[in-house]
Amino acid sequence: MDSNNMSKANIIIAYDGEALKDHSIDIQELAIALSGLGEVFQEANQILNKDKTSTSIKVKAFQCGSFEIHFDVIQKGLHYLSMFNSDEINGALNLAQILGYAGAGVSALGLFQFIKKINGEKIKKAEEENDNINIETEIGQKITVNKNVYILYNNIRIRKGLEKALSPLSKEGIDKFEIKQKIKEKEVLIDSLLKEELSAFAFAEQETTINEYETVMFVNLISPCFEEGNKWKFSTKDGKFFALIKDEIFLNEVNNGSRLFGKGDILKILMLVKQSETGDFQIKNEYEIKEVLDHKRHDQLKLF
Repeated sequence: MDSNNMSKANIIIAYDGEALKDHSIDIQELAIALSGLGEVFQEANQILNKDKTSTSIKVKAFQCGSFEIHFDVIQKGLHYLSMFNSDEINGALNLAQILGYAGAGVSALGLFQFIKKINGEKIKKAEEENDNINIETEIGQKITVNKNVYILYNNIRIRKGLEKALSPLSKEGIDKFEIKQKIKEKEVLIDSLLKEELSAFAFAEQETTINEYETVMFVNLISPCFEEGNKWKFSTKDGKFFALIKDEIFLNEVNNGSRLFGKGDILKILMLVKQSETGDFQIKNEYEIKEVLDHKRHDQLKLF
């Protein structure tokens, strides 16, 4: 591809702490962190640029110090994302700025800085104004952030990728994470995170219940589960699913051995179906069996 259609940004991340004094880190921890970082940049590029550009992460070198990693964010394509009105900002650097991994001016918050600032508070109100989102949290904190940053904040894959990139901080002896950028051959500190601040990046998937109903149906039993609180596996001709059984009478019969099962058994059940919308706009179904109305053994001839 023509080099005119390629942009590159050099980013440096570093982990620091007593456990890294010999400039080494557990390879599995490092692999998880680097894969998370790659997922963050690639997913962000796909969300904001669609198929107009592709992004890749190339590790350049591991430097001594604490434990420092140099890597290039490389973006290829004809159309670059624009967050700030400046012809001097190229695509890869712009993406890094939106994610908070490169300097973006005094007043601009990248995703990394926004997550630190909001610090796990729930968002009460988010109103769009031009290219920004004005946010108010439940305890009254007011933050203005670029619209692209807010889009990425609500993406499950990116938030989980950030968790992975910061996961070494959860290990004993690793106390600090730093983001740096090489500007005119000089390393400039962009931001940092201490171990005690890590909870700000913990991501609990948000779900909203959108539908709930009860239905009577027949199901085939695939596999029972005799551990309390675990789900049983069932099927119909339309597919397989797991369900939690809440029928205490039925469960007591299972526990005392008076209820026996075999392959192909059919249960008539009263089932509660809960439908939720997840943070990435996917529909999730949960099944709960409120009552087992009848049980037909596979070796019985008579249907219900």
